[in-house]
Amino acid sequence: MVKKNSAQNQAHDAKNPGARRFLVGTPHRTERKITRFIQSAGYSSMQHRPGGRVANYSLSPYAISAAPRYERAGERRPINDIDGTGVSFRQVILGVLRSVQGAALSINSDDASRGLRVAELVENDRFIYVELGVGRAGIEGTLHRRSGQSVDYGPDEHNESLVRSMFVFPRDGHEVYWLNERAGMASARSDLGQRLMRAFRDVAPDMTFKVRPVVAWAAVMQWAQQVPVREINFDAPRDGDSQAMLANGYGGNVRISVKPHADMRLSRLVRGDGADRQAVFGFLRDIPVVEDGLTVDGLVGAGWSATVAFETPSGHQRSFGVGVGDEPPSLIYQVGPDQTNLRVPIRPTPAEFADACCEFLQDGRDLAQHLASVVDDILQTFGG
Repeated sequence: MVKKNSAQNQAHDAKNPGARRFLVGTPHRTERKITRFIQSAGYSSMQHRPGGRVANYSLSPYAISAAPRYERAGERRPINDIDGTGVSFRQVILGVLRSVQGAALSINSDDASRGLRVAELVENDRFIYVELGVGRAGIEGTLHRRSGQSVDYGPDEHNESLVRSMFVFPRDGHEVYWLNERAGMASARSDLGQRLMRAFRDVAPDMTFKVRPVVAWAAVMQWAQQVPVREINFDAPRDGDSQAMLANGYGGNVRISVKPHADMRLSRLVRGDGADRQAVFGFLRDIPVVEDGLTVDGLVGAGWSATVAFETPSGHQRSFGVGVGDEPPSLIYQVGPDQTNLRVPIRPTPAEFADACCEFLQDGRDLAQHLASVVDDILQTFGG
């Protein structure tokens, strides 16, 4: 185990007792360790990527549901009558979105560094499409425009990113599907999710509400024996977490990518009820730049996360995230073209976002009735 800066490590250990570190020695020594590991393990390739990369656009589906506070096992309220008085999820969600519609950010009441606004709203009987401005403050910097002009901003000013969401309301359903876009690290999941939960509880205080990742796992298991694993990505906790990377005295974001041989099937990494966490994180545990002796439970507990990418029988790219702690896996859909190797990022069009939403609804047709007709409405609206 290489210690590049013992004083820095001692300070880190004192601040985070028992924390594990992702340790990188000199570049040449680390590269030699990785090369020897690749040759001995038989992987087709492996990369470790410190720092940033071009932002990819992805979509993660969530299910929103309501149940009585003292529910019987599996009991859920219909989405068109969440509390027995006829109030629907659609009404509440539309109310929240309209309350932040306009040109100005609505600053989060609990955290002034976060802001949200609705830039575009499309309403359909079966779905709601929304483009959101997600604002983040707390950093001082300069925006350099292509024209050559620059604009300074301070820590109390919000830098806005545009992301999209789709809310799908299946007829006679018991779950609303929230299809949430992520652009790099930008997402409305946290701020909009908090506002929605507050509104749900205000309207129906006797109900319990859940927003959970949803995976069409029956479809994944049907594919598991057939489809190849394309890549496994491991992300170290970001700066400020207990396992932030220390290299030359500085923290940084680290991703380790493993590309198995083409004959490795998805069935090796999944089981009937979800991802096999031991199998997935077993790849990371064996990589030599990770501290020796670290168990799978230790990696997950310290904040490492993983994403498994695979290809469906129809040739579509899919991936699922293996979250921290006891969170269930989330299925991740690529929005627009893969931008991993692009020098200049391209924002997907609304039609490409709608296509990704429809891919989930088609994969998840067993989750609820009448989803096929929702797909038709979405494609007709966005010209798919």
